[in-house]
Order: sequence, then structure tokens, then C-alpha cells
Amino acid sequence: MSQRTLPKAMTVEELRSRLTLSLPEAAALLGVSRPHIYSLANRGEVPTLRLGARRVVSAPLLLQMLLSVGTSESSSEGLTA
Repeated sequence: MSQRTLPKAMTVEELRSRLTLSLPEAAALLGVSRPHIYSLANRGEVPTLRLGARRVVSAPLLLQMLLSVGTSESSSEGLTA
């Protein structure tokens, strides 16, 4: 069995400087497992883009979602606890 290394922790400033994140990076950022981030992406709950065969998460849209959690407009949308 191969052992995968976890992506390093990312600050908000580092996130703002990125256009995309790999799905494992997004999983680490959100504190969820790899299978769960793929499930969220498949359901359209995480903003993803296809770059050829590769699927990536839009960093600006993910940051926008995270910053809007708890506001009156997004309390029933986006990420849930």
C-alpha cells in the first residue's frame, strides 16, 4: 500500500494567491477526507474546473464560499456543518 503525503497547511494569503487547488489540497484546507472532497465535487458543492483530464478547485470561489458562511444570504446554501 502506498502512503500519500498530506498537503501542507495553507494560509488565507496563500489561498488568495492561487487560482486553483488540487482536490487533495482543498480537502486538507477544509479538514475533510479525500473521498469526501471528491463526493462534494461530484455533487457540485465545491466549485471545480476541468483542465483536460485534471479536475481542480477554483481557489477564489472556494475562498468566497468560506468567507460567506454564516452570513444571512448563504446560511442555507454552500457548505454545511
